[in-house]
Amino acid sequence: MTLSINGETQSNDGIAITANIVENFGNLSPEQKANAPVITFVSTSHNFDTVYQFTVVSHKYVFANTGKTDLIIRKVKASCGCTVSQAGANIIKPGESSYIEVKFDIGGRKGMEKKTIAVVSNDPEKSTVILRFNAIVVPKSDHP
Repeated sequence: MTLSINGETQSNDGIAITANIVENFGNLSPEQKANAPVITFVSTSHNFDTVYQFTVVSHKYVFANTGKTDLIIRKVKASCGCTVSQAGANIIKPGESSYIEVKFDIGGRKGMEKKTIAVVSNDPEKSTVILRFNAIVVPKSDHP
């Protein structure tokens, strides 16, 4: 969005607008809550251990819908541009499983790296789950 001050357009100035839209589960009846989807991860953290610079590593975080209605993955968002994440499926039926696949492009980083991925769903008890991973990055020249 560009600014106009006293009728004069400011070409070098602008305002960035962002929104954080959160689903409102406050009006759910006890019956609706009892029949809601439930996202259950096998694990919400992963350790890549030692990895080498300029490589890409990946991991799948497996989860299930242990609730009674369809689980909908609304959004998967990584904490940095070095990480790509996507859901195996966006709608998971009760009793079914899926995964969030994470690919971490290590690039020229060095040392301890810690990243997160936010998974937003229609689970009223855990609408946002934070997945975490870490790695110790060493120079590629140290590769045997």
